Amino acid sequence: MGDPPLFHEAKAKRKSYRIKEEASETKMTQHENKGGSPPFFANSTNLTERFRLFLKENIRFFYPALIAVSIKLLCSIFFYYFLNFSSTHPPWVSIWDKDLIGDPSVRWPFLYHGWDSGWYFGIVFRGYSTQAYAFFPGYPISIYVLNTVTTNVLASAALCSLILGVAWIPLFQAIAENYTTRETASRIALLAAFFPYVFLFTTVAYSESLFLFATVASWYSYQKDRIFKASSLAAVATITRMVGIIIVLPMFLDLFHRRERKRLLYTLIPPIALFAWLSYCFANTGDWLAPITAQNKYWAMYSLPKWLLNFASNQRMIMFASELSGVVLIILTSTLIYYGRKVDWRLTIYSVTSFLVILCFASMWSISRYLSFIFPIWITLGTRTLQGKWRNISTAALCAFFFCIAFFLWYEFLLGMWVA
Repeated sequence: MGDPPLFHEAKAKRKSYRIKEEASETKMTQHENKGGSPPFFANSTNLTERFRLFLKENIRFFYPALIAVSIKLLCSIFFYYFLNFSSTHPPWVSIWDKDLIGDPSVRWPFLYHGWDSGWYFGIVFRGYSTQAYAFFPGYPISIYVLNTVTTNVLASAALCSLILGVAWIPLFQAIAENYTTRETASRIALLAAFFPYVFLFTTVAYSESLFLFATVASWYSYQKDRIFKASSLAAVATITRMVGIIIVLPMFLDLFHRRERKRLLYTLIPPIALFAWLSYCFANTGDWLAPITAQNKYWAMYSLPKWLLNFASNQRMIMFASELSGVVLIILTSTLIYYGRKVDWRLTIYSVTSFLVILCFASMWSISRYLSFIFPIWITLGTRTLQGKWRNISTAALCAFFFCIAFFLWYEFLLGMWVA
């Protein structure tokens, strides 16, 4: 149950690179000591050189993120003028209360809102009501904090999703480098960022951006042996989405396996955060499981077991496209989890647990969205498909294919159609 072989190979390559960098830094220090410069200027030179080395070492992490944010901004500009948002309203504006929309003259945030976005705005403005308990508080809190600066709730929600929807990419790329080469890791990051449901729901005003960032940052911090920070970020994921707490499970098992009993206490932070949220629900509704109750009562949970029963009894599909994509994602995710089982046993436990929870409780109308955010599956996909002499062409082709689907889904979303 130790580290996987791919991990050791990547670790050896990084060690060789660090030895070269340390030698360079040693020469730089010796040169400064010989020069006899005043302490202030010596420190300034040292800081400049360290920044240059840091940039040289980490510039690769910015490329996939820069590509993703550039494409998102170009699509935003296109949709803004193509759908004439400068003078017309999207379909959902007539449904939402005017006080939720804010200043109607600021129209660019309309590009990123629809469907569940309105529930988050309502929580920010009015707090929780019976139906709203289905939505966890992490994302509304983030909107509220950012709104103290922007004073426009639509803009705050959009900026929160856009910023965090890009910030997770370098962290994910750094995680992937622990299991493969740097070159392959950058391709994996691009592939994950452009997957249709990931691309769309890390752009629009949904909680997925915060959830993915917190989850990926938590595991990245754990790999850096920063257990308290990792557990704190896992707590953020926990109060953002119900499945967020699962990321602490492989941490707990790994620390237990390593017999680090004292640091196991840090893994109690996410359960405490979940307990605090459920206590708030109980204090206001008298129901410890108010989020699940609201989901079941007001949004009939069309989970996979119910869907299979209906399918077996020859009942027609209600949302054919969403349900078909859900079936495809179930097959794809289970396949990638199976082939990635030897990459890292800890991530396999996280992936399998998340997969089973989503299958049992998530709606078939949204299951393709939920499964897309099990981040370890993209490491498996990249390590198995982005190898060989055709790796550049295959990466570009897959990213282009994913983007075309994401572009179409975004267009449907803005027209008020259900996507996932």
